[in-house]
Amino acid sequence: MKYDAAFEALKRANPEPDPAALGRSLSGRTMTDLTDTALRQRPPTETKPRPRQLWRPALAGGLAVLMVVVAMLVPWTGNRSVLARILSSPADIASRYIEARNAFDVVAARALLADDAVLSDVPRMERGELDLGFEALRVYGIQLEPFQCENAPGATFVNCDYLMDTRLSQIAGFPQVAGRIQFLIEDGQISRLVHDFNFDDYAPNVHEPYIDWLNQHPGVVEQLFVVKDGVQTQILTAESLALAADYLDEYERFLNG
Repeated sequence: MKYDAAFEALKRANPEPDPAALGRSLSGRTMTDLTDTALRQRPPTETKPRPRQLWRPALAGGLAVLMVVVAMLVPWTGNRSVLARILSSPADIASRYIEARNAFDVVAARALLADDAVLSDVPRMERGELDLGFEALRVYGIQLEPFQCENAPGATFVNCDYLMDTRLSQIAGFPQVAGRIQFLIEDGQISRLVHDFNFDDYAPNVHEPYIDWLNQHPGVVEQLFVVKDGVQTQILTAESLALAADYLDEYERFLNG
């Protein structure tokens, strides 16, 4: 009898006394259901706080200091920085000037020149005349291409040899002529520029025929050119350069129809 009493007590304590019914109940439940049930019944685990990553504030502070230092080292002058000037070789600086000259980019060219730079250029232009001087380069289509700039190691003098093409050369059907620009680079800027080219070939074949044709229009040469130090050079005014553009068009129609 004691076994019967124990069995009855077990039946009363068991919520699912029928093993067949228990099997039927479990057969309709998936493993996911059982897993979810088990997870819901599991007591919550204690989450330990993650240790602070002290290197991140230090890294952020270091980057901020670096940015401040760079900002102090890179004050901008025109479109170039002091740091860029320091890292550039004299030949690089001279090359950038000729590139700016070929692109008629007066802003880029001026940024490469020292405030007291002395220019002996063709056409004649002082540093303060750079805007109109580069407009003259555009009107006459003066291009120094190809070119190559070289300087001896440690030297601040740079020689840039080139072949020059102009609109007058193209109108006359004359090939490019050779020339050279010499630069003195000091403290990362151009302090002196001396320009020379093969005028002995250019003058009789290109320049003088154009002047002879202009002389058929009385008073025009005096409006376009002035003689400085024995050299005939363009007058750098907006009115003179606009007139030069018109006469170049007319000269091209005269020679080439």
